[in-house]
Amino acid sequence: MKKIIIFTLAALTAGLFAQDLKLVPPQTKGGATFREALAKRCSLRNYTGKALSAQQLSNLFYAACGMNRKDTKKLTIPTARNVQDIVLYAATAQGIYRYDAESHSLKLLKKGDFRSQMGMQKGMFAKAAVVLIFTSDLSRYNFGGSEAEKKIYAGVHAGFAIQNVGLFCAAEGLGNVVIGSYNRKNVPALLGLGKNQPVMMVQLVGTLK
Repeated sequence: MKKIIIFTLAALTAGLFAQDLKLVPPQTKGGATFREALAKRCSLRNYTGKALSAQQLSNLFYAACGMNRKDTKKLTIPTARNVQDIVLYAATAQGIYRYDAESHSLKLLKKGDFRSQMGMQKGMFAKAAVVLIFTSDLSRYNFGGSEAEKKIYAGVHAGFAIQNVGLFCAAEGLGNVVIGSYNRKNVPALLGLGKNQPVMMVQLVGTLK
């Protein structure tokens, strides 16, 4: 009977997560100090495959590019002339999602586990709790410049978000690694990206062994 109850709860949890998900409010106080996070920040790849808690998931996306000033809709990362071009996607065991900073929620794009299809190191990707895909919507740039110049800005913006995630993981006791060898064919196709939305980088986040 106990096994049946556990299985039922797990099935219900998976079902609830396989849809749009309103994240719990992020924690904005407490935790490790900035200096402690700097001292612990490193790339770690050996994950357990265990999912993040609801609070960890919320704090992760808030750190990456959440909205920390609701009155002006400003983010936890700076962007040139506030273009806010970074569009963050995430792949989990339940599906692929797009993060919406204003509502602090995950919008379901595709049900199913596609993590192992996103990288060359399939086993590592499959055990990451979250595969973060940082993209830039170049159409949001409302000032002059070539596409190459816009991509430079976009790369810097993505770098801010990636470092925020790395410091959050260090403070939280989670592992993370930035991956350049993602599958350049599968990732844009799975996310349905257009030509004006390049993938800037992929970052894995997971619980540690």
